Amino acid sequence: MIRCSGRSRRTSRRNGSHPDQAGGDVKLARFRAAPNPNPFIDPGSCRAYADKFEPLLEARLAKERREAAK
Repeated sequence: MIRCSGRSRRTSRRNGSHPDQAGGDVKLARFRAAPNPNPFIDPGSCRAYADKFEPLLEARLAKERREAAK
């Protein structure tokens, strides 16, 4: 949950907190024209997120292993 101007607002990390940052305006127009498939649902987003951050996780784990071995 994100606090914004004193109001609570639920958001998704994947979609960002503002529609213009996630292309929400374009997705809404596509959804209104044809709701199936739903443009707000990206079945590959979880895999893309994992692929993007896996190298950072591996680097951090390697660093922690080196520090623990000292």
